[in-house]
Amino acid sequence: MNNSITNRVIDYFSKERFYIGVSLLRIVFGLLILYFYLIHYNQRHFLFSDYGINTFHNVMKPTTYSLYNVTSSLNYFDAVYHVGIMSAILFTLGFKGRLMGILNYVLFYSLYVRFSYIGDGGDNLMIITLFYLLFANTTKYFSIDAVLRKKETYVSDCKKTIANIIQYFVVLFCVMQVCIVYVTSAIYQIMGETWNNGTALYYISQVKTVAMPFLESLVTQHIYLSVVICYSSVLLKIAFPFLIINKKTRWLAVLMVCLLHLGIAFGMGLYSFSIVMIAIELVIFTDKEYNRIFSTYQQLKHNLNWLVRKKLMRKFQAHWKMTVYYDAWCPLCTKTKKRIERADWLNLIVFESFRDGTSSIIDEVDIEELEKRMHGKTLEKSIVSGADTFIEISKRVIPLWVLYMILLLAKLFHVSDRIYDLIASKRKIIPHGQCNHGACGLNQQQRKG
Repeated sequence: MNNSITNRVIDYFSKERFYIGVSLLRIVFGLLILYFYLIHYNQRHFLFSDYGINTFHNVMKPTTYSLYNVTSSLNYFDAVYHVGIMSAILFTLGFKGRLMGILNYVLFYSLYVRFSYIGDGGDNLMIITLFYLLFANTTKYFSIDAVLRKKETYVSDCKKTIANIIQYFVVLFCVMQVCIVYVTSAIYQIMGETWNNGTALYYISQVKTVAMPFLESLVTQHIYLSVVICYSSVLLKIAFPFLIINKKTRWLAVLMVCLLHLGIAFGMGLYSFSIVMIAIELVIFTDKEYNRIFSTYQQLKHNLNWLVRKKLMRKFQAHWKMTVYYDAWCPLCTKTKKRIERADWLNLIVFESFRDGTSSIIDEVDIEELEKRMHGKTLEKSIVSGADTFIEISKRVIPLWVLYMILLLAKLFHVSDRIYDLIASKRKIIPHGQCNHGACGLNQQQRKG
């Protein structure tokens, strides 16, 4: 009986279920850390070194652990700072996940203890979460390691089981940490008089150094709404740990919390704090739930593409449609036509041979001009010819956009028509019906066209 219960417990914890969310969290944290490094790059000596405004060299330095405390040399400081930037980039890309995770944590923590007094609170939670992530596999998805791992040797079931169990508890600790933050915050808010009477948001909006114009305007114009938001935020934080346990209420809880932090971001300007709090919600969902989201996205994308093709594409094509009149007796023209049709993903080019007696272009353009140059008809510029025809074609064919830029540059220097005429002069005409038993009689007259 005991063995049966033990096996069931092990089976429950050893399921592979929390890898996609952790991989997404790695990317968000990596980008945010890189943002911290780069936004302070020009002021790094002033803010963090021993020669700046901080007092680590005479007050806090003996009691803190940081690589920046080893020496006061600015060259050493810059070396560590730039290694930190590189480690953040590689951590984000998911290269050598274990090694970069440790290196990124040590380097960012070393900087964090130097600038904690200018943080907004999100950095505190991120440092704690990054420590938990040292024990997790953060590169199973969306990483360089995931690409390289396809070539690795077989991994035993025992190692997979241990890895899945560790992954489960890492996610559990991350979620518990978020729950502790929310519940503790709610308890302190309940103890505050302004939160009890619903005026906390109003007083926050009056602090010019904290409140954004958006928050001040909202509270001033909708005073009762601000009271509702105060009470709702406290209730949401208390209920959050219980709501995420149930699969049906989990989505609602995460959605409400994300809306709360978006409000904090745009109302109080605490952008990095809000990003950290929203990012940690990513680990709450299982791989199965993410796959379901991806499947739903694929279905919506398919439906959207259908709508675009059936409705929006009609209007787009009606405006950008172009008819190109080519010489069906010209092998070069025919080959060019086939290549353009293969590259015309949006189906904007319609080819019509002016050799066909039913072509309407003959009534508008002389046959001699049609034989000299390729012509086209667009809604914007009516009839175009020669190099201008290829300019209009390349504008509408996505793979030819590079050629479009080259042709525009050639037109600017008035050489596009010369190049076109030079190429056109080399082509041959094979009149219809002149090919017998695989041999064709060539019209040796060279035409400019």
